[in-house]
Amino acid sequence: MVEILTDSFQDVIKVVPILLLVILLTNWITGKVEKGTPFFSRLARLDVPGGALLGIIPQCGISVAFAKLYGNGYISLGMLIAVFLAGSDEALIVIGAHPDKLSLMLGIIGIKILAGIGAGYFINLVIKEKRNRLKG
Repeated sequence: MVEILTDSFQDVIKVVPILLLVILLTNWITGKVEKGTPFFSRLARLDVPGGALLGIIPQCGISVAFAKLYGNGYISLGMLIAVFLAGSDEALIVIGAHPDKLSLMLGIIGIKILAGIGAGYFINLVIKEKRNRLKG
């Protein structure tokens, strides 16, 4: 039992610096996004499909960054939902360890992208947000 706790603690210690860097990067990116900047203009044009494509990047930092952007009023709810639904799954990493399962992994990613895009557009169509969303 002590060995399990020791190994778990060592794994947590290895992950903490990475999480700190992700949080700092997320704060830096959201600080750089201001209405009228080229970065914001490109981000606003991506909307739902761009959110779904960015969501497949295997790291939870993308979801956190987009949640902050939504909270600050920079992206639509549909784009946020697209990012969350297309968000990378740890199962894909496990499947990716088996090269013979590559077609299965690509199929899952494709379904996640389509689900994110469909749900994002549906949310934007059905839910008219009360908050004033900035447009690029």
